Amino acid sequence: MNKKRLITLLVVAGFLLSACSQSNVSNNNTITTSTSSINDGQFTQPDREVDINGVVKSMIGNQITVSIIERQEKDDQVEDDSEEKEAAALTLGTAMPGGGVPGMGGGRNRDESISDEERVQNLLERSTEQKDLLVPVGIPMLKYSGDTEEMLSEEASLEDLKVGSIISVWIDQSIEDRNIAEFVNIR
Repeated sequence: MNKKRLITLLVVAGFLLSACSQSNVSNNNTITTSTSSINDGQFTQPDREVDINGVVKSMIGNQITVSIIERQEKDDQVEDDSEEKEAAALTLGTAMPGGGVPGMGGGRNRDESISDEERVQNLLERSTEQKDLLVPVGIPMLKYSGDTEEMLSEEASLEDLKVGSIISVWIDQSIEDRNIAEFVNIR
């Protein structure tokens, strides 16, 4: 009789333990799935226009000061001038990378001759104003890497923001008294 009770008790205990472990496995799968969708970069930037384009001038914790860079708008006259310059460059053979006549060999593009520090310095000189922003921990952020032909984006964090970083920021529209970032692109 004792043998029967012992076997019955072991079978019941086995069922209980296996049932408990099944619920833990399904909970772990749910947690893994939800975090993997964030890690895969499933979030997207807002559909509206960028609120701030600029260079990080200073940073204390998650409070940053951005030197705002206004994009230059092209007038009809500027477009006409650029079309004339492009036509002249094609006629003279200077439209190739390196600026030389075809067949004269390579050379450096104008873009390649400027270092990152010089590019940031040029942007800071064109700065029109500065704004203070708060970048909350955990907001969606992307950083771009790779060539200009093949820009790859990956998830970023507050650690990736540094003084001199070129950023695009979407401000949270629901908060009116302060500039709090909703989404940040780091270039």
